[in-house]
Amino acid sequence: MSGIDAYKCILPGGREVLIRSGICADADRVFALVRASVLEEQVHDLNTLEDLPTREHERKWVEMLEQAPEKVLLLAESQGEVVGFVSFNNGHLKRLSHQGEISISVKQEWRDQGLGRQLFLALFAWAEKHPRIEKLSLQVVATNMRAIHLYQALGFVEEGRLRRQVKIAEGQYIDLVFMGKWLNRDVNYH
Repeated sequence: MSGIDAYKCILPGGREVLIRSGICADADRVFALVRASVLEEQVHDLNTLEDLPTREHERKWVEMLEQAPEKVLLLAESQGEVVGFVSFNNGHLKRLSHQGEISISVKQEWRDQGLGRQLFLALFAWAEKHPRIEKLSLQVVATNMRAIHLYQALGFVEEGRLRRQVKIAEGQYIDLVFMGKWLNRDVNYH
């Protein structure tokens, strides 16, 4: 199992959360958070209700992240409720296993309180303990400036942009931004 030791964290506004590794038993609560996020974020989320995985697929995804040595699902809990998560998946190809994709979701009423930052810091600490992992990558729609500012503050840089990649309505498109962060400070980014 790849994960972290659970710990409590006080957010800047004084709210307390428990940050811990996700397990198979959490799959339904993670699914509920993703579903709520899609319902709330009609523009910033790449998923639509039609795109959501089934509960069974979500359970298999959580199980895969729990059991693989260099993949992880980290949860933020408050009073037993999952209020956020971050995951890292480095795929299965050897030549790409030094890097992987991050996914993050924070419940709407917990946003702008430092929870996303705390989830990323927990992920960075986990990744530093895995020598194979050198780079973290993510995708974000160009209109989600709040997320982009957080990612930049955490050391992510824009690596590319696919113009008009995300179709939000007939005739309405948004760019998809690719961002990355190298963990090893000795690596020249360019």
